[in-house]
Amino acid sequence: MSVMIIQQCVNCSTKGKKSYCEACTKSIDYFDVYSYSSNATRFNKGDFKIRIKAYTWNDAIEYVKNNLFDNNFKNDLIIDCEKEFAFVELKQDAKQVASYSSKETSEEFVLGYKIHLLNVEGVPNLILKKAEHFHDLTS
Repeated sequence: MSVMIIQQCVNCSTKGKKSYCEACTKSIDYFDVYSYSSNATRFNKGDFKIRIKAYTWNDAIEYVKNNLFDNNFKNDLIIDCEKEFAFVELKQDAKQVASYSSKETSEEFVLGYKIHLLNVEGVPNLILKKAEHFHDLTS
């Protein structure tokens, strides 16, 4: 998967490949996030949850990790990138705890989220922002 930081400035290049600032050359990308429950896998389509506008895969993954998971499970996550998408899901032990608590509250148990980079070539900006749950991490 490609990083959308085109060229880092001198300061950021010494900090590491995930660092960037206003002086760096960046491109903006859009990511769609889908949830999947315990009766599906990350390879199923899933349910659309949010659209994210961000500079990097890492920014989108961190947003999902920090905003879509309960604080109790943030240390119990598997984060990985496949060829076509990234995913963030609960580790096996956390799945059992979350599954039990969702049965107690009759809420659907979300196992994880997968993140897809959108191919936005030729798509008007207005349409990209029309997603019901749009989050701009670039401003």
